[in-house]
Amino acid sequence: MSSAFAPTTHDSLLVNELSEGITHYRFQRTDGWDTAHPANSEAHAILSLMKDDGAFTVVRIANARTSTISPSSGVDISLRIVRDLKGPFVAINGGFFIHLTKLFRAADGSLLPDDKVTQTVGPSSATEQSGKYVKVHPAYADLLKKREMTDNSFFVTGPSLGQPLLIEPPTFDQLNGPAGRFNYFAIGPDGNKIESPVWASLGEWDKQRLKNDANPNFQAATTMRTHIEDDYLVEAMKKWTLLPSGEWGLARSPPANEFVKSFWAQVPGNLSHVTEPNERAGVFRGQDAWYFFAYNSLRAKGLTMNEFGTLTKKFVALSGNVIATDDDIWANDGGPSICIMHVDAHGATRLLAQGGLLEQSANIPVDPDTMRKLPNMIAAWAQGVEEEA
Repeated sequence: MSSAFAPTTHDSLLVNELSEGITHYRFQRTDGWDTAHPANSEAHAILSLMKDDGAFTVVRIANARTSTISPSSGVDISLRIVRDLKGPFVAINGGFFIHLTKLFRAADGSLLPDDKVTQTVGPSSATEQSGKYVKVHPAYADLLKKREMTDNSFFVTGPSLGQPLLIEPPTFDQLNGPAGRFNYFAIGPDGNKIESPVWASLGEWDKQRLKNDANPNFQAATTMRTHIEDDYLVEAMKKWTLLPSGEWGLARSPPANEFVKSFWAQVPGNLSHVTEPNERAGVFRGQDAWYFFAYNSLRAKGLTMNEFGTLTKKFVALSGNVIATDDDIWANDGGPSICIMHVDAHGATRLLAQGGLLEQSANIPVDPDTMRKLPNMIAAWAQGVEEEA
């Protein structure tokens, strides 16, 4: 099939055929993108919907055969989930799951028990019979839906991207009710976000730690050596890392947010994040091909869900496709869960997109230590050229 997005010499658009029937498009607003493509071109239309430093990955799989692949262990990194499949194929991460203890709450407000960790939100073809899944909260039941593959395997995710989400900012007294389901942060009576005192105290802690490190007398005068203190950082999930500024520092996580989270941010599979910038992933199920999408960036430079929907639908339209129903295009889990990979006929793996990276690059190292454990992957083979999986 001919494409409106022809290969170029500028690195803002890269196009290549990964294997027969599987085509990879990569857009990034690198220096000079706005003059590298004519203002009325398809490439310019896509890049203009993106943000600086963000990367938009699209993979087209012709006449796709698709399957939901789940590990017997409940969760695993993407490389191990698909390791027994025969290439060439492309795989993308699937739906939501419980990835941390003491973070999510049941519909009655109680903390989820620890044995719910790693369970999917909503059933999948791997968890439906065992019952090892968390029910979708009623407030999101119209958005988190069963997504079927061509082999009838399935998982639950959303929202559908066929139409923009209708979002009305709630008033203070509506926040904890259904009207507040798209609010990631709590708001006060004045309608503003509530600053997190924990975030502020951790910021002061960071400053004091750096001051202590620079003072040799401190190390001699206290029994709490900073190298011993490092052992406690794991408990607080704080670690030395390369910050977006390019400097080494202490990552604040948790809490990862400057503001107090809302009730809805604690609901399993919640969609309170849709109004905040984030990394996004999704799927379009077309008549002649399936498409996998990912938008990757620093979280603060990411897209809202409606912005992501606009971007993916623009690509679909410019590619000459028609979205038959709103549910034929949907969002998957985003953020650090994002992973799109291609495995060739010899088993060699190439990462095409990965969440949680500090910088976007066309060449992503395959490093298992940087990959989040996931409950499922969607694998896709171009029909007629794949081997039996």
